[in-house]
Amino acid sequence: FEEIYNDGSIQEGYILIKSGKLRYQYQDEKLFTIFFDGNNFYSVNNSNKSTINKITENVEILEEIILLAKNYPNIKSEYNKEEFLIKLEKSSSNNFYKRISIISQNIKVSIFFYNCSFENLDNRYFSFRSFLELNQWY
Repeated sequence: FEEIYNDGSIQEGYILIKSGKLRYQYQDEKLFTIFFDGNNFYSVNNSNKSTINKITENVEILEEIILLAKNYPNIKSEYNKEEFLIKLEKSSSNNFYKRISIISQNIKVSIFFYNCSFENLDNRYFSFRSFLELNQWY
């Protein structure tokens, strides 16, 4: 994925989703990876994998992304929640969405998806305690 913020800044990374689990990993070593194990969100520091924090606040957008993935392909092009607005743009060349835009009081970002595929992912990629590097997969 590629996130483009309102101020023009860009972050790149990878998103993996499987059976209600999530791994949202930024490529930048100064940033982090977000995991959802089906119950809770965790943040793992990319440069120090032993730095793990449980995320309990501001998870509504992440929860909505997981819900969208669970309901795929039966999702709408727009979701207007009390705290945020999510718009989805479907790709004309494949079954994936090419862009999700998120607008809230705190953030305005477009997330573009590239080289998406349906793969049978090993559950080990969703374990924040034993952080398996993605370069072992792709």
